[in-house]
Amino acid sequence: MSDSPTPMSPALWDGRNLSTLLPLQDLGGDRYASRASDGNVNQRLYGGQLLGQALLAATQTVAPERRVHMLQATFLRGATIDHPTTLQVQRLLDGSRYSSRHVRVSQGEQAVLDAQVSFQVAQDSPLHRQIDADPVPDPDALTDMVDLVRNSPQKFVLGTVPLIEKHCVEMRPVAPEDFLFVANTQPRLRFWLKLREPLPDTPALHDAAVAYLSDYFITFCSYGLYTPMVGMRDYYVASLNHGLWFHESPRGDDWLLFDCESPATGHRRGFAVVKIFDRARRLVASATQQCTLGERQ
Repeated sequence: MSDSPTPMSPALWDGRNLSTLLPLQDLGGDRYASRASDGNVNQRLYGGQLLGQALLAATQTVAPERRVHMLQATFLRGATIDHPTTLQVQRLLDGSRYSSRHVRVSQGEQAVLDAQVSFQVAQDSPLHRQIDADPVPDPDALTDMVDLVRNSPQKFVLGTVPLIEKHCVEMRPVAPEDFLFVANTQPRLRFWLKLREPLPDTPALHDAAVAYLSDYFITFCSYGLYTPMVGMRDYYVASLNHGLWFHESPRGDDWLLFDCESPATGHRRGFAVVKIFDRARRLVASATQQCTLGERQ
């Protein structure tokens, strides 16, 4: 087995099926590698890919009955789209109920992401879950974001609107008239999200897919007061840190409702707090993210 990843080939991912993007090459010694690339508008690897793969690498080192309940990550620098990544897992704890892992994602000698991942053996306990009380239409009653932009009176070219056309993700916004073509009047954004292609019934892959999705568009609520979504290209936005808590183990290829709010923006930083619900409106995960934010020079 090779100790170093081979040069990256864009042909390794078709841009649609996450099950061919996230899997890793096992280099031995809790070390993994990826040659696949999911680029963003800044010509960097999409942060959700790094989150999903860091989670997947950590999962390879724990017993299958232990499921992830927390991921916290710091984005150290942008990862380039034309270099492979390596992921080194450090086993911090294997207790009777919890396991803890540290994952460092690197390109060459440079670290691009540090992540802390915690796993737990399933246990019975008292239970409560928030139910989404706001009336939100089902995704079947809403229109895909790509169609909203493509069919708008303004005739926008999809390629000029960052992240709108991500072929593996289907996004159906709630009340798009509030933020798509005009600046929002409140720092809140809600949308349904799912993968376009189904995933195999592999729990670790579904957990990684939820991590992948949890980086998608969530900080727009922190600067949507200042620009409509179609004006995003005028802003430079990059993730600084990310937190994800699993309250349940949702499927990554079924509809999830993201309710994003920004309690504070300032000092060229945006901050989002996110509640993630399943189709039954049960809270299945929560996320936070801080981003760097500013007008492009």
